[in-house]
Parts: sequence; C-alpha cells; structure tokens
Amino acid sequence: MAGTIDEALVLSVLRDVRSESRQHHELLTQLHDLIRRGFDRVEARMLAIERRQLGLEDRMHGVGSELELMIKSESLGRLAHFETIIEQQLSTALQEAVAAQSGREPFPPVGSGR
Repeated sequence: MAGTIDEALVLSVLRDVRSESRQHHELLTQLHDLIRRGFDRVEARMLAIERRQLGLEDRMHGVGSELELMIKSESLGRLAHFETIIEQQLSTALQEAVAAQSGREPFPPVGSGR
C-alpha cells in the first residue's frame, strides 16, 4: 500500500509541476507579446518622428528658397528705384548746367510729362 501512496503522491506532484509549468509558459508568452508590441509601438513612433522631421526639412528648404527669392527681388527693386532717382537728378542737374551756360530755360525732367 505504501508503494501506491507514493506513486499517487508523485503523480499529484507531477500534475502540479506540469500545471505550474504551463502557467509559467503562458505568462512568458504574454510577456514576450507585450514586449514585442511595445517595441513595435516605439518603432512606429520613431518612423513617424522621422517622417515629420523630413517634412519639416522639406518645408524649411522651400521657405529658404522663397525667402531668398523675396530678398533678391526686393533688393533689385530698390536698386532699380535708386538708379531711376539718380538718373533723374543727373538729368535735371545737367539740363540746369547747360541752360545756365547757354542762358536758356532748362528742359523739363525726363519722365515728368511736361
């Protein structure tokens, strides 16, 4: 009888160990899945950040080109205006000098419409 009790006890212990082993395996599988999903989320976030960064770099490049064009056009416009003023002043000064030398009335300035 003692042999059957020991076998029953051993079988009971083996069933308990097997049950605990299954539980540990399930817990480890769940933990592995959670860790993998966490890594997947982190990877997805990193890819989203990289896409945003590339988008910002593209936008900054576009803004830089637009600013460059605006500054060039503004500078050239101001330069053209300055040249026009200088030409008008030189023309007026030359006409007054010629008129003073010849004793006649000066011509109207260029672009004045007189």
